[in-house]
Amino acid sequence: MRSDLLNAPVYKFSGRIEHWVTTFHHGFWGLPEGERSKWERISAGDVFLFHGTKPEYIDDNDAGGGVIGVGVVGGFDTKDEAVWLEELQGGRDYPFLIYFEEMYWFGDSDAVESVPVSEKEETQLIDESHALSENILTFGEMREDAGYSFNPMGVMSEVKEIQKLRPLLEGRLRGVDVDERDTPSATHDSENDGEFVTSSPTSTGSGGLGSGSRQQRGSSSDRSSGGSSSGGPSSGSRRDRSGADDVEVTGDETEVSFVRDTADTQQKNQEHEHILDVVEDTLADSGFTVEETEYSDLIATRDDTHLLAEAKYIDESNERDQIRYAIGQLAEYRYRDFRLGDLDDDPLRFLVLSQRPTDGYARFLKDLQSEGIYTVWVDDETIKGLSESVSVFSDLL
Repeated sequence: MRSDLLNAPVYKFSGRIEHWVTTFHHGFWGLPEGERSKWERISAGDVFLFHGTKPEYIDDNDAGGGVIGVGVVGGFDTKDEAVWLEELQGGRDYPFLIYFEEMYWFGDSDAVESVPVSEKEETQLIDESHALSENILTFGEMREDAGYSFNPMGVMSEVKEIQKLRPLLEGRLRGVDVDERDTPSATHDSENDGEFVTSSPTSTGSGGLGSGSRQQRGSSSDRSSGGSSSGGPSSGSRRDRSGADDVEVTGDETEVSFVRDTADTQQKNQEHEHILDVVEDTLADSGFTVEETEYSDLIATRDDTHLLAEAKYIDESNERDQIRYAIGQLAEYRYRDFRLGDLDDDPLRFLVLSQRPTDGYARFLKDLQSEGIYTVWVDDETIKGLSESVSVFSDLL
């Protein structure tokens, strides 16, 4: 291992553990359409951690969930052929290739057959994903032994406090043989009509959210389940949930109707607060600082990881409107609270519901996970959700 391998800056690529089996074979990682600007900012010699997330395109729940290796960028290319399972099965496209001239695998890379994944049975892919996951550096180990973990979300980002992880990474790199590869041009202007080469091995082997109008979540009494706060933050440790019990029904029909509407609204507000409190307490117990802003229901921060959540009370009568509204809010508040701020990474975006959505909307929300928006719901005091969303949330704890 080179002595300067983990000198700052160091970055990370995140992707399904089964996709790293493809990287082992071809020697490259890929960025999707829409990320060309990120691709063009990468330079030969840049160092990336290989973050393998939990599987999606193989029937397994145990492989992945941490750093499985390190790579040094050597060159760049483009392609129009499907090579990753997500391209072969999911219809996605990752045309912008980053080739590695050096790869260091923590796991048993000798157990991985260097042939395209399209030629492998699922059982083989599962076994090889587990092989690459051997000696994985998990987020729990990072937090416990280093007091720091990087943001697991986004296709790529800088590991801002790499010095804290260096001892853990160097311990895994010790004794690991470098997998050296030939790579294409070190510039981004290669023209190859979408064709690409497979690089053959020559050897095997805090920032916080900053200042502004933020406060500890739970301190504003002006927010409702139907939208954002109508005014600035006020003081207090929790929002007041007492209103519905104090409603008096009078004999006048107009007053009765108004009081019933008010009671219904207050009941929804209480449920809205309850689901936020469950999520807040869960995140706070895992070391997150949880806040709200003039716009956002909940922003959670721990090291380089940021989470943005919007909570909605839903039932059969309002599910469509509330979910649509929440998705729009997540887009707007990411812009207002993050992109207008001084943060490098997009936050994890979570839609937090009061109950499980109907099957029709669950299918839509499952598809939305590929866009980085995850859905969970609160059942009494338990956080449940779509399988991938729950997996992402659990990785934070």
